[in-house]
Amino acid sequence: MIMKKLYLLLLVFVIGCNPATKPVNEEAIKKEVWETVLAHNKAWTQMENLTELEKYIDENIISISPPFKTPLYGKTDYLAGYQTWIEHATVYFAREIAPQIHLFLNGTMAIVTYEIELSFEYDLVKTPDWKGRDVMTLKYENNRWLLISDVFMQYAKE
Repeated sequence: MIMKKLYLLLLVFVIGCNPATKPVNEEAIKKEVWETVLAHNKAWTQMENLTELEKYIDENIISISPPFKTPLYGKTDYLAGYQTWIEHATVYFAREIAPQIHLFLNGTMAIVTYEIELSFEYDLVKTPDWKGRDVMTLKYENNRWLLISDVFMQYAKE
């Protein structure tokens, strides 16, 4: 009888200490996720630095975004796409607005949506008021957040 009670007490303790069942601090995680998104965007809009951008990208990322006509599959294609962007474009202004962050898998996966406003020049064509929405999926791996998908779409002209 004592052994049974001890076993049940030990079982309750083990289940209670299981990291998968511990509550997560959602606000702190959302802050980390948003900081990662902002750092990613700063790397290509302000710094034009592929080495910095690479820090936030998973090897198997999938991206659908203008000006590319086909999806980009994998880190190599993603970085090559941004290299093309950097060679052809100058960003004058970028602002992320109204982020919505949803956490999944006990705070190890996040889906982020936000509006973005850009002013840029691409191949000498000025676009002073580009507006759209970005939808990113991130995973937490090796103590950092990595983008695994990025879908970027422009709003229709008003």
